[in-house]
Amino acid sequence: MKYILFYIITICSFSFAQNRVGEWSAYLSYNEGNFVYNKENVIYVGTKSQYYTYNLLDNSIESFSKLNNLNDINVTAINFDNQTKTLIIGYENGNIDLVKNRQVINIPFIKNSANIIGSKTIKNIHVSNGLAFLSCSFGLVKLNINQAEILDTYYFWNNGSYGEVIDCYVFNEIKNNDFLSNKIFVATNFGLFSSNVNDPNLIDPNSWNQEYLIENVVNQQINTSFENGVKKILGSNENLVLFPNEYNALGGENGSCEILIYSKEKSRFISRNVPEICNQNENIISGHIVNNEVMGYSYSKLFHIHSIENLTKQTQINTYSILPFNSQNNFRNLTFSKRQNENSHDVFFSHSNLGLVKFLLNENLNFEQNISPNGPASNTFSDIEYNNDQIIISHGGKNSSWNNLFISKELSFYKNNSWSTTDEIKDLNIYDLQSIVNYNNSLFVGSWNNGLLELNEQELVNLYNENNSSLQSITTDGWIRVGGCCTENNLLWVTNSEAEKPISLFNNTNWESLNLNSISTNTMIGKIFCLNNGQKWVQTRNEGIVVLTNNGKNYIDKKITSSVSNGNLPSNTINAIAEDANGYVWVGSTNGVGVFYSAENIFSNSNYDCETPLLEVDGYVERLLFNTNILDLKIDGGNRKWIATEGKGVFLISEDGTEEIFHFTAENSPLLNNTVFNLEIDSKTGSVYFGTESGLCSYRSTATDEAENFENVKIFPNPVKRNYSGLITIYGLTNDTNIKITDISGNLVHETQTEGGSASWNGRSFNGKKVKTGVYLFFCTNKDFTESLVKKVLIYN
Repeated sequence: MKYILFYIITICSFSFAQNRVGEWSAYLSYNEGNFVYNKENVIYVGTKSQYYTYNLLDNSIESFSKLNNLNDINVTAINFDNQTKTLIIGYENGNIDLVKNRQVINIPFIKNSANIIGSKTIKNIHVSNGLAFLSCSFGLVKLNINQAEILDTYYFWNNGSYGEVIDCYVFNEIKNNDFLSNKIFVATNFGLFSSNVNDPNLIDPNSWNQEYLIENVVNQQINTSFENGVKKILGSNENLVLFPNEYNALGGENGSCEILIYSKEKSRFISRNVPEICNQNENIISGHIVNNEVMGYSYSKLFHIHSIENLTKQTQINTYSILPFNSQNNFRNLTFSKRQNENSHDVFFSHSNLGLVKFLLNENLNFEQNISPNGPASNTFSDIEYNNDQIIISHGGKNSSWNNLFISKELSFYKNNSWSTTDEIKDLNIYDLQSIVNYNNSLFVGSWNNGLLELNEQELVNLYNENNSSLQSITTDGWIRVGGCCTENNLLWVTNSEAEKPISLFNNTNWESLNLNSISTNTMIGKIFCLNNGQKWVQTRNEGIVVLTNNGKNYIDKKITSSVSNGNLPSNTINAIAEDANGYVWVGSTNGVGVFYSAENIFSNSNYDCETPLLEVDGYVERLLFNTNILDLKIDGGNRKWIATEGKGVFLISEDGTEEIFHFTAENSPLLNNTVFNLEIDSKTGSVYFGTESGLCSYRSTATDEAENFENVKIFPNPVKRNYSGLITIYGLTNDTNIKITDISGNLVHETQTEGGSASWNGRSFNGKKVKTGVYLFFCTNKDFTESLVKKVLIYN
């Protein structure tokens, strides 16, 4: 197990300009709810991202992520143990986090176990007397919370294989109730098991009871083993309630819409059904119990039982419609709480698209609000664009064959510490938004099925297709795939995959389309990059790159591939193209990185083949990221290369590609996932955004775009407070500016040089010790000695 200090950080709480160099931030969508849990006026919502809380007393929301040193994603179960004051978090992959006294204790035993075959999902957590019982896909795990130690695993065998444990409940000692006292009940997908929780031999299958007596709705008594399983156990004080699946029973009851309540007086379960649910041929999905009060739901109905004791006497069950809120089976589970001094309840559902949905239940069930942290529309990414001091994300996608994923999520915008999302195309059958580009103060976004969108102030103003542009349909029903856009000299360039003329130009008034003679109409094309030399580089699917240029008379094109003397690409599958400050063209492929140092020679007889930089790693020289799938590549203000990979994290490489500066992984940094699909750089602040498989995060690097002069040079932070441990950054300079830092007496304590327009200092002198309290001077001189400046900073130590 692993102990980590737990810091509470408000996700997305920092503005672009206020992040310190070296600081990480996360920007997650918490909309995909898995689980909801209520503890002492705090609602916990487990999501695919992580979890967040909603405080019932002050309506505050707090979100948590890897930046809080939590160890995984996709939270499937949560519980809080009063005895040890510990929050237990269970994950889809079997990982466990214990949060106590602002420390996170990680228990990865289940996640890392090679002996567990198949799913390791933790479906539910029950706590009792300092122990946590984890209902898992393979069995029941008993955990000592205080010692963070797994004590036992109980397997329930079903025809030679592990049974799936759905739920568990443990009763403490109850006087005059031998059936429940000190008993543990375990719901599986093929039966209900019970035993004395203190039995030292629970690992023996013979220690568990599997037969139960039921009095059905026509007062007949039957024995059953619940051979089709039990989906939910509700326990409270001396109450035990089951939601079974269908089981062998007399009288023709439908077990899936039944409620079974254990009756102490009759020493058996009493069956009651919910007619409004049974009559619709629906199943009870899940429920919650507080003291004697129960709520549960089916596809279309919420039911409310005011008192279990009265239910055994055939009391009416109140039901309420939950459509259209659950019209797509979005509800995952529920909890509720009674309002003080009111005869009404707050009802909360975890929702697969909205996070947490709140209702007010009094005489009627009334929707109140959706509750989730402010964030992007989704944690999936097609493109990330920094423009006009905001981050813009498209959430569409393509599969490995470049066919549609039919993602309907639209665009997300992050500006001034807040997210907003568009709601413009939901009724237009537009899916899989792709490339984003700003052109003439409008936002143009390609879709992978329905042409090109133009937005102004987040509102759709035009949809370009075969009827109003040169874009061409590839099907009879108007299917238009736009995979990429770029701008140059007041022209918008657009790819039109598989069309007869697959390149279109727009000058804000007129459209024109071009042939690509080097490829067939069956070739799928995606992104397009406008280079400073006038060339357009077009990504293809597995066929290399098409380069397009104007020879002074007309447009000509050439396909370059992995063949020697015809491009020598690392691979014919190119995922990223970027031009650096020297005019060199860097390409990221499924087989590493390559560089074109003479792209202008592509249409001449001179050599132009791609070369692979050689990188020294641990004393060995090797080709840069050879055998690595490069998913994106961007150039920062210092002309350094940021490289995103599949499964290996993110690399920062020196300007010439020969030195590895950073290698961020999910294991050695707050990077959310080692598969990073997209990169984007805010060149003003140096912040680098990573669109990972688990969501969006950022790191503020040291390099920014260089300034033209020294007119707006600043130091941050200033003053530097006592106990500050971050970097001190000066920015607003030109590239390769020399910076000498001295104390007020002129003693040199540090010397550095800008990368792009900024440089950073750790506040230590040449001997590695923190400098003393005082004023320190930054003497800045540009590389050709034509401009100089002195700035000062006050440091407290």
